[in-house]
Amino acid sequence: MTIQPLLELLTDIYDSQAKLLELAKHKQEVIVQDHTDELSRIMQQESKLIKRLTDLDAERSTFLQRYLSEAGVNRNLGITLTEFSRLVVQAREKFALLELQTRLLDVTRQLKAQNDTNQQLIRNSLEFIDFSLELLTGAETDDMTYQNPAQSKSAYKNKRVFDTRA
Repeated sequence: MTIQPLLELLTDIYDSQAKLLELAKHKQEVIVQDHTDELSRIMQQESKLIKRLTDLDAERSTFLQRYLSEAGVNRNLGITLTEFSRLVVQAREKFALLELQTRLLDVTRQLKAQNDTNQQLIRNSLEFIDFSLELLTGAETDDMTYQNPAQSKSAYKNKRVFDTRA
């Protein structure tokens, strides 16, 4: 049995992840420039791509199960591409599979790093908004100094409007 359908599925997965990476890079610019409408549009596109990736992964899993059962390999657990490549007989297909695996790992690492950066930017924006709201609501400056809890009139009151840790 040829693994060409699997290679096509993995290529589609790679293409979708590469598009997600492009969107994540664009999202960084949008976050920095504070364009919320554009951010919403990007998030909608990301949702569509994630749905597509979920469908492609289901197809990949179905193909692998069918291939393994036809090859007489009894595997109920998940199998990695490296393990699967050991079952591939044709050298050209094995090389293409391992090359795709490398490309997928690379784009996944880049996507994770970009998402971490975007997450930090959003966290910083939320902290700035929280700080600005505290300034606008007139948070007491006494809270900045030490007070003996036994001598204070009331327990510490958190005047934050939004809880950013939620």
